This record gives sequence, structure tokens and C-alpha cells, in this order.
Amino acid sequence: MKILFHAPNKTAAAGMEFLAELAQKRSSDVLLLLEVTFDVQAKIATIDLCDRNKKFHRAFRGLLVRVLPQGVKEFIKHFRDLEKFTEAREERWISSYGRKKKRITSIIKNFSPDAVYVYGDRHDGYEPALIQVAKEKNIPVVIPPIAFATDHEGLLRYRRRSKEVLLAHDVTKIKHFKIENSTQWVHDDSTGRDISYYPLWMVNARKQCDVLPENPWSLGGGYSDFVCVGGERERQRFLRNGVSPHKIRITGRLEDDQIYSQFIRRAEIRSQITSKYFAEENQILLIALPQLAEHNIASESEHWNIQYAICDAAQKMGWNVLISLHPKMDKNKYSKILKKYDFHILDERLRDVMPVADIFLVGQGSSTATWAVLCEVPLVIMDWYGLNYSMYDWIDGKVIIKNAHDLEPTLLELSKNEQLREMMRAQHQKQKNSVSPFDGKSVDRILSSAKISNQDSSINEYANS
Repeated sequence: MKILFHAPNKTAAAGMEFLAELAQKRSSDVLLLLEVTFDVQAKIATIDLCDRNKKFHRAFRGLLVRVLPQGVKEFIKHFRDLEKFTEAREERWISSYGRKKKRITSIIKNFSPDAVYVYGDRHDGYEPALIQVAKEKNIPVVIPPIAFATDHEGLLRYRRRSKEVLLAHDVTKIKHFKIENSTQWVHDDSTGRDISYYPLWMVNARKQCDVLPENPWSLGGGYSDFVCVGGERERQRFLRNGVSPHKIRITGRLEDDQIYSQFIRRAEIRSQITSKYFAEENQILLIALPQLAEHNIASESEHWNIQYAICDAAQKMGWNVLISLHPKMDKNKYSKILKKYDFHILDERLRDVMPVADIFLVGQGSSTATWAVLCEVPLVIMDWYGLNYSMYDWIDGKVIIKNAHDLEPTLLELSKNEQLREMMRAQHQKQKNSVSPFDGKSVDRILSSAKISNQDSSINEYANS
């Protein structure tokens, strides 16, 4: 096969590079389109789609926001809200889209792909043009499971991040818009407002270019042909969000094969990890510290108060403790934790070490929580700092900490109660097949999803079993 991969951001670039490299090893001809500056390590063909001017303008606007007086910023904000400015934004988007479509048409003509893999079907940049041109050429468009698809609560929270953003998406009083675009908005119980997925000007611009997703509140709600999901539970979530059952393929996730290979060798891996980090064998607490400051969820001082509270509770268990940092977390910055606690920060990726943990402690919202289910590791989720998500309420064999004062007694109880931990492991074991087939063949299914029909798909047979 000839497969075209598209990456609009760094998360997508890392996932698409990995998937493209594996496809190439399976004798496919691959091409990676990058809309972000990214150091590609694999020996695969790439095309740079980066908009250097856009990057400069963003940096310049960010500088102005920091240095301009408040009165000037208020004037600019008022000007941005004017209808004539909104119309100008529509025109610029439509004009830019035309240029992007022309370039994509040329790339597809020269490469002639059998399938196109995209990060989603609701993003901006080159993605709408790529999907539209592929559809015109009858080339299947696939969304692989690179990142966890954020549900409504996460999407709405992102639109509450500032008054300006909320205003741009608020359609509470715009009755004609809500009638004409019933699938473009949802009600936000937290604010009591009706929120559009896109700003109004972008809805209008996309309509004119015929690239407005029917249901942008879910991946797969646009013009993609197939969306790959981890397992049956994720499939049901996509169905509830309005995605057609004919589009959904149960494949497992990209990282599942690596986790599986470590899981079946967990005794050997545990011995290696213990020898590397610890003076003696003991139970292992694995902590994925929450990225509160990095994601602007908490101030710097609040962030560190929470980090130290987590470490204080963990230290009292008397276990070996390993800390995993998110890629956005600067290891040098967090090394001060090691001066206060006898802990170790992992050099390895979290997925490579998950199977050896005896308890996994993680912040709410992290997709790594499901890795604990696959690896049958007792799970403790921290959720006392404002997120209050419900996305992992379905997991058996977990404890959700809603009050910071409950963390220490919970960890101490789990550290002493092997029978309780064994029960949690058994509950994960019963649920894991609903998370992923978890058999080391996820990548094969993902790369085959574009050419498997509904009639002969073993993936669909799995979904219905």
C-alpha cells in the first residue's frame, strides 16, 4: 500500500512517525506531511507544510498581549468582536483554505496514496483540505488512535479557559444559529451557556467550503471514513457521541503492543528496574505526577504544594517509588524532588514500566489510567484539584481521591492490604478486554483498517463477541 500520514501538531507527529515507520517495515510506501517543526528520526519521506508566517504572527501577538496596556487590549478585544472583523476572518480563512487545497491536490496527485491517515476530522490547518481532496479521489480516510479523544467535559473546559474564548463560542442568545446548526453546539451545565464547537465565523467559513463536520464534538463526526478505537468500551462512547457504527474499527491503541510485550515479560522487566533504581527488592509505587502548572490548571505555588503533598503521602508507605514525568514536564525542574525524597525519576517511558508496578498513582484525566487496567495494576486516581471528571468512573479496581486528606490513609491501607490489591487486580483482569484486544496485534489492525470491509472484518467480529 501507499499511505499518506498527516500531523498537525507534535503529539500527532510523534504518533504518525511511529505508525509510518511500522507501515514502511511492512513494505508500505509512506509519506508524512508535517504542519509542525518536528525532528523526524525515522528514515521516511516527509513534506514540510509549516506556515512560518503564522508562527511569527502568533509569537508577535503573544508579545503584544504581555506588553500592551490593559486599555489598549480592551480596545482590541472590542474591535475583534465587531461584525466586520468577523467577516474579514471568514474571508481570510476561505482564501487560506483555497491555497491549502491546491497544494494538497498536487501532493495527492504526485503520491497517489491508497489510504490517508489523519489526526482527526475536526481540526484546522491542512486537515480539512486533505480530507476533502481524499474524498473527491475516493481514497479512504482513517483516524488512528494516537491520542485519547477528549469527551465533552474536556472540550467545554478548554472553551472556558478565558472570557474572550468563551465569548467567541457562546451562542446562548443566537436562536437562528442554534436552529440551523443543531449539531454544532451543546449546553454547558457548568456555565449554563450554549457553546458552539467552533467560533461562529469559522462555522460560516467552513460551510462555504463544504468542510463543516456534521458533529465536531466527537472524532469521527466529520468526513473521515474510519475511526480506530481501543476497545469495545471506547466504541460505545463513540456511538453515544453520535458516530456511525459503520465507521468504527476496534483495533487496540498504538501503544498497546509495546505495553503487551512488556506485560508478558513483566518478571524479567521488574528484575531489571529493581536492579537499576533500588538497593533492595520491595513493592513498587509508580506515580505519574499531574501536569497542573504545565496545563494551566493551577498556579505555580499550588502546583508544587500538590506535588509535595503527593510525595509526602507516598514516602510514608515505605515502598520503592518511581516517578514518571509527562513530556511537558522539565526533568531538571523536578529533580528537586529527589533531594527531599528517596525516589527516582524514570528514564524509561511509562508504558515500558507500567507492568512492574504494584500500585499506579495518577492524576485525573490521564489516558495512562487505562494502561493500569491492561496490566492489572491497582489504580489510584487523584481528583481533588478542580477537574472533577467522570471519564474513569467505569473502572473497577480503582480508587478516586476526591479529598487531598484521603490520599495518605488510602495509600497506607493499600500498602498493608495485599488481599485488597489482589481483588483490584482481579477486577482489572475482568475488564481489560473491553479496553483493548491486548494481543500484540493492534498496529496490524490499525494499518489494515482502511481495506477491511464491514462484512469480513475480524475487528467487527471482536466487537460483537
